[in-house]
Amino acid sequence: MFSYLGYWKISKSRVFDNAARRLIYSCIQDNPGINFNAIVQMTGIKSGTLQYHLFILQTREKISVFTRKGHSRYFENSGHFSDREKTLLSFIRNDTDNRILTLLLINPDISWKDLRDSLGKPGSMITWYINRMRDAGIICLKKTGKHVRYEIDPEMRQYLKRYLVCHENILSEIQ
Repeated sequence: MFSYLGYWKISKSRVFDNAARRLIYSCIQDNPGINFNAIVQMTGIKSGTLQYHLFILQTREKISVFTRKGHSRYFENSGHFSDREKTLLSFIRNDTDNRILTLLLINPDISWKDLRDSLGKPGSMITWYINRMRDAGIICLKKTGKHVRYEIDPEMRQYLKRYLVCHENILSEIQ
């Protein structure tokens, strides 16, 4: 049935003969860890068409799909990204996670209250975001008496410096 629909007629060497697939692949290369909806927005390709081309790119081993807790993220299949990098890039794509990680890089001694105040979000949401990142191995919590300190995993810190999207003046502060 798949060969009838044209799935298997596309060889690995001809996978990029299609302009839409080239656009999708380029979008994924430029935005590692991008999700389906963001690809739709960035390329303007309709959902059904995008699903088809993503399937072709994946079966022809041009892209890989990293799924964590039901959320899929797309990467070029070059072996360039480790699973830990893919995990981190998936979090960086979320604005709130990105802001929390940026704040933790700039000020490693920031408190939960300061995070809450800086982000303008309810405390329960800050706790939820922190717990997700802790469960993923991106940050850990260090308690000293009543004071809780959030520490970015050293390996993740290096990845963050490489991939975190933030202003140049912020990057210069953390290097």
